[in-house]
Amino acid sequence: MGRTESSIKLNKEGIKMIDTARKKKGWNKTDWQWYSDADVSESTLKRFIGGKPVSVKNFQSLCKVVGIEDWHSLVDWENSDCTVAQFSEEFLGTSLTEKKPQSKGGVAVTGVFTPEKKLEVEMALERLRELLMECKIVVKPAQEPESYYECSVYGLFSTDQQLEIEVALEHLRVLLLTCTITLHGINISDISND
Repeated sequence: MGRTESSIKLNKEGIKMIDTARKKKGWNKTDWQWYSDADVSESTLKRFIGGKPVSVKNFQSLCKVVGIEDWHSLVDWENSDCTVAQFSEEFLGTSLTEKKPQSKGGVAVTGVFTPEKKLEVEMALERLRELLMECKIVVKPAQEPESYYECSVYGLFSTDQQLEIEVALEHLRVLLLTCTITLHGINISDISND
């Protein structure tokens, strides 16, 4: 038996963007040309537009066919079952477990922060963006004036940057009220919130 392929699904904004993109094409929600050109079944298309999980390959293909190249910005990373290692293997064709001349690590960070920390968190996220390869950073705005912002970071890095990554993650961890940091492919000192 083969490994089960991980799945991802559209975020709320992604559902709206996909709907707008398919309307520009003049297609209805389950237009045969859409699923045919994407080389998926009609049921896969229905799951996709309904915000249900589909394979990474199908997700990417369905976005591309309606003209959305930046498909990873439409993923509901918080509620998808894709780990950093799977993200690395399936999206980028890179295994974090294979031994390569230049070793890579993967990182996933999720957390919340107050509106007062927004600028500092954005600066810390920008530093991570500079350090990471194939990086995806999402900041969800506060829904109400007194509520918290949410952020998530996914990406790969060269292990020769381990110290810089540790410093950047520690800085971000201090700014966040709650924080979960997952690292793969390297040995790293304890960075979790106390």
